Amino acid sequence: MMKASYSGYIEDGRYSVRADLYTSGLGALLKKFRIWATTTGVIGQNDLRPLQHIQQNEDKKHRRVEMNYKSDRVDVKIVPRLGSLGKPPATEKQKFESEDTLSAMLNLMMRGYRFTQKPCTGKIAVFDSKQHYYLRLQPDGHKQIRQKGFKGDTLRCKVYYEAVSGYDPEDLPNQEEAGTPVTVYLARYDQAGLYVPVRMKYKISSISATIKARDIRISVR
Repeated sequence: MMKASYSGYIEDGRYSVRADLYTSGLGALLKKFRIWATTTGVIGQNDLRPLQHIQQNEDKKHRRVEMNYKSDRVDVKIVPRLGSLGKPPATEKQKFESEDTLSAMLNLMMRGYRFTQKPCTGKIAVFDSKQHYYLRLQPDGHKQIRQKGFKGDTLRCKVYYEAVSGYDPEDLPNQEEAGTPVTVYLARYDQAGLYVPVRMKYKISSISATIKARDIRISVR
């Protein structure tokens, strides 16, 4: 079993978020896996502007990623270094004009209240320290969700993954993967100004995965 948590705060035009991802139960016996990541940044008029992103892999290599955002570039430090940066690698412009993965998730949640008039619309440019891609958002109606942690109406959002640069040939999505979206179910929380993902589903011929939110806590000052 894989478990994940995503937490953070928004205050005075700034944000800070953290994510933890790890295996538990039988999954931990088969393969131990744990990653934590943090991002701090500021909220712009049209997007989020990360200031620093750190990711720590707690596997055998203990690879650590640090991305520090300057006024005109992103300084990326990866230890131990990656064997390849992709063909072609992401350009400096692509890195600078993209958000890190944690900021991209918050960007998705804030749309409809900030950045766009409606939720689940537009594209989010992402750079994950190697790969540069877009998340293309497409609304797909509503759905009532009943699960531990949430019961109520959700906006069904299709998220398409569009690879751009920084990929080795074997890492590029095939035709089926590129054409199949992740379906994200967003719950509206007006008091926080967020559309919170309560369920995610992805299914292709070779894999099927579902992620459900089990505990949602929101406090507004």
